[in-house]
Amino acid sequence: MKITKENIQNFDVSSRKEWIVTNGIGGYSASSIIGLNTRKYHALLVAALGKSGDRYVVLSKLNESLVFPDKTVTISTNQCSNFIENGYVYQELFGYSMIPEFYYKVNDVEILKKVAMKHGENKVAVSYTIKTRTEDIQNLSIPSTLHRFLKHLYNKKPTALSKRNATNGTNKIIQKSIT
Repeated sequence: MKITKENIQNFDVSSRKEWIVTNGIGGYSASSIIGLNTRKYHALLVAALGKSGDRYVVLSKLNESLVFPDKTVTISTNQCSNFIENGYVYQELFGYSMIPEFYYKVNDVEILKKVAMKHGENKVAVSYTIKTRTEDIQNLSIPSTLHRFLKHLYNKKPTALSKRNATNGTNKIIQKSIT
Protein backbone atom coordinates (compact mmCIF):
# COMPACT_ATOMS: atom_id res chain seq x y z
CA MET A 1 0.00 0.00 0.00
CA LYS A 2 1.26 3.47 -0.87
CA ILE A 3 -0.40 6.80 -0.18
CA THR A 4 0.96 9.78 -2.09
CA LYS A 5 1.50 13.39 -1.10
CA GLU A 6 -1.77 14.54 -2.70
CA ASN A 7 -3.77 12.38 -0.25
CA ILE A 8 -1.43 13.04 2.68
CA GLN A 9 -1.81 16.81 2.31
CA ASN A 10 -5.56 16.54 2.91
CA PHE A 11 -5.47 16.66 6.72
CA ASP A 12 -9.06 15.50 7.20
CA VAL A 13 -8.44 12.39 5.09
CA SER A 14 -4.88 11.54 6.18
CA SER A 15 -5.60 11.95 9.89
CA ARG A 16 -8.26 9.21 9.58
CA LYS A 17 -6.13 6.63 7.74
CA GLU A 18 -4.36 4.30 10.16
CA TRP A 19 -1.63 1.68 10.39
CA ILE A 20 -0.80 -0.99 12.99
CA VAL A 21 2.13 -3.32 13.71
CA THR A 22 1.81 -6.08 16.33
CA ASN A 23 4.27 -8.12 18.37
CA GLY A 24 2.30 -11.37 18.66
CA ILE A 25 1.80 -11.17 22.45
CA GLY A 26 -0.89 -8.48 22.61
CA GLY A 27 1.28 -5.40 22.19
CA TYR A 28 1.28 -3.11 19.20
CA SER A 29 2.26 0.18 17.60
CA ALA A 30 -0.43 2.21 15.80
CA SER A 31 -1.23 5.72 14.62
CA SER A 32 -2.49 7.65 11.62
CA ILE A 33 -0.45 7.73 8.41
CA ILE A 34 0.79 11.22 9.32
CA GLY A 35 1.86 10.20 12.83
CA LEU A 36 -1.00 12.05 14.51
CA ASN A 37 -2.43 10.09 17.43
CA THR A 38 -6.16 10.60 16.98
CA ARG A 39 -7.43 7.82 19.24
CA LYS A 40 -6.70 6.77 22.80
CA TYR A 41 -5.56 3.45 21.33
CA HIS A 42 -2.81 5.13 19.26
CA ALA A 43 0.75 4.96 20.56
CA LEU A 44 4.22 4.01 19.41
CA LEU A 45 4.40 1.27 22.06
CA VAL A 46 1.38 -0.33 23.69
CA ALA A 47 2.60 -3.23 25.83
CA ALA A 48 0.63 -6.19 27.14
CA LEU A 49 1.90 -6.52 30.71
CA GLY A 50 1.38 -8.94 33.56
CA LYS A 51 -0.40 -12.26 33.71
CA SER A 52 -3.69 -10.67 32.73
CA GLY A 53 -2.21 -9.13 29.58
CA ASP A 54 -3.63 -5.70 30.37
CA ARG A 55 -2.43 -3.20 27.79
CA TYR A 56 -0.56 -0.04 28.76
CA VAL A 57 0.61 2.91 26.71
CA VAL A 58 4.34 3.12 27.39
CA LEU A 59 5.55 5.38 24.56
CA SER A 60 3.01 7.75 23.11
CA LYS A 61 5.10 9.06 20.20
CA LEU A 62 8.31 10.73 19.11
CA ASN A 63 8.30 14.45 18.43
CA GLU A 64 10.70 14.69 15.51
CA SER A 65 12.62 17.66 14.15
CA LEU A 66 15.49 18.38 11.81
CA VAL A 67 17.98 20.85 13.21
CA PHE A 68 19.65 22.97 10.53
CA PRO A 69 22.39 25.53 11.29
CA ASP A 70 19.88 28.40 10.99
CA LYS A 71 16.49 26.82 11.86
CA THR A 72 14.65 23.81 13.25
CA VAL A 73 11.94 22.14 11.16
CA THR A 74 9.38 19.90 12.86
CA ILE A 75 8.27 16.88 10.86
CA SER A 76 5.91 15.64 13.58
CA THR A 77 2.19 16.23 13.44
CA ASN A 78 0.32 17.06 16.64
CA GLN A 79 -3.10 18.56 17.23
CA CYS A 80 -4.27 20.60 20.21
CA SER A 81 -7.59 22.34 20.73
CA ASN A 82 -6.56 25.44 18.77
CA PHE A 83 -3.33 24.46 17.01
CA ILE A 84 -2.01 21.90 14.53
CA GLU A 85 1.72 21.22 14.34
CA ASN A 86 1.83 20.52 10.63
CA GLY A 87 4.84 18.28 10.04
CA TYR A 88 2.70 16.33 7.55
CA VAL A 89 3.27 19.08 4.96
CA TYR A 90 6.80 17.69 4.55
CA GLN A 91 5.59 14.11 4.10
CA GLU A 92 5.88 12.89 0.52
CA LEU A 93 4.68 9.31 0.84
CA PHE A 94 3.38 6.71 3.27
CA GLY A 95 4.06 3.07 2.47
CA TYR A 96 3.09 -0.15 4.18
CA SER A 97 4.21 -3.61 3.22
CA MET A 98 5.37 -5.48 6.32
CA ILE A 99 6.01 -2.29 8.33
CA PRO A 100 4.99 1.37 7.96
CA GLU A 101 7.38 3.67 6.11
CA PHE A 102 7.19 7.45 6.14
CA TYR A 103 9.00 9.54 3.50
CA TYR A 104 9.69 13.23 4.18
CA LYS A 105 11.46 15.94 2.21
CA VAL A 106 12.70 19.22 3.69
CA ASN A 107 14.75 21.38 1.30
CA ASP A 108 17.22 18.88 -0.23
CA VAL A 109 17.03 16.52 2.75
CA GLU A 110 15.17 13.23 2.32
CA ILE A 111 14.14 11.22 5.36
CA LEU A 112 12.88 7.65 5.47
CA LYS A 113 11.41 6.57 8.81
CA LYS A 114 10.44 2.96 9.56
CA VAL A 115 8.60 1.53 12.57
CA ALA A 116 8.92 -2.13 13.56
CA MET A 117 8.25 -4.33 16.58
CA LYS A 118 10.19 -7.32 17.86
CA HIS A 119 8.01 -10.43 17.73
CA GLY A 120 7.35 -11.89 21.16
CA GLU A 121 8.62 -8.84 23.06
CA ASN A 122 7.29 -5.43 24.06
CA LYS A 123 9.86 -3.52 22.00
CA VAL A 124 9.49 -1.00 19.20
CA ALA A 125 12.22 0.23 16.86
CA VAL A 126 12.18 3.44 14.87
CA SER A 127 14.88 3.87 12.26
CA TYR A 128 15.77 6.93 10.22
CA THR A 129 17.69 7.08 6.96
CA ILE A 130 18.65 10.64 6.10
CA LYS A 131 20.00 11.60 2.69
CA THR A 132 21.35 15.06 2.05
CA ARG A 133 23.66 16.68 -0.49
CA THR A 134 24.72 19.89 1.18
CA GLU A 135 22.90 20.45 4.45
CA ASP A 136 24.57 20.12 7.84
CA ILE A 137 21.67 18.74 9.89
CA GLN A 138 20.86 16.72 12.98
CA ASN A 139 17.82 14.57 13.66
CA LEU A 140 16.18 15.37 16.98
CA SER A 141 13.60 12.92 18.34
CA ILE A 142 12.09 13.68 21.73
CA PRO A 143 10.05 10.84 23.22
CA SER A 144 6.62 11.57 24.61
CA THR A 145 6.38 8.95 27.33
CA LEU A 146 3.35 7.97 29.27
CA HIS A 147 2.41 4.98 31.36
CA ARG A 148 -1.34 4.62 31.45
CA PHE A 149 -3.86 1.86 31.23
CA LEU A 150 -4.86 1.72 27.56
CA LYS A 151 -8.53 2.51 28.09
CA HIS A 152 -7.93 5.55 30.33
CA LEU A 153 -7.36 9.09 29.14
CA TYR A 154 -6.23 11.96 31.30
CA ASN A 155 -7.51 15.43 30.54
CA LYS A 156 -5.78 17.37 33.29
CA LYS A 157 -4.18 20.69 32.43
CA PRO A 158 -0.41 20.59 32.77
CA THR A 159 1.16 22.75 35.44
CA ALA A 160 4.19 23.68 33.36
CA LEU A 161 5.47 23.57 29.82
CA SER A 162 9.09 22.90 29.11
CA LYS A 163 11.17 23.66 26.06
CA ARG A 164 14.03 21.31 25.31
CA ASN A 165 17.36 22.90 24.51
CA ALA A 166 18.66 20.88 21.55
CA THR A 167 22.27 21.89 22.07
CA ASN A 168 22.80 20.70 25.63
CA GLY A 169 19.74 18.52 26.29
CA THR A 170 18.41 20.52 29.23
CA ASN A 171 14.81 21.46 29.89
CA LYS A 172 13.82 25.04 30.62
CA ILE A 173 10.46 26.04 32.10
CA ILE A 174 8.81 28.53 29.76
CA GLN A 175 5.47 28.93 31.55
CA LYS A 176 4.73 28.19 35.19
CA SER A 177 1.02 27.53 34.89
CA ILE A 178 -1.66 27.27 32.28
CA THR A 179 -5.06 28.77 32.84
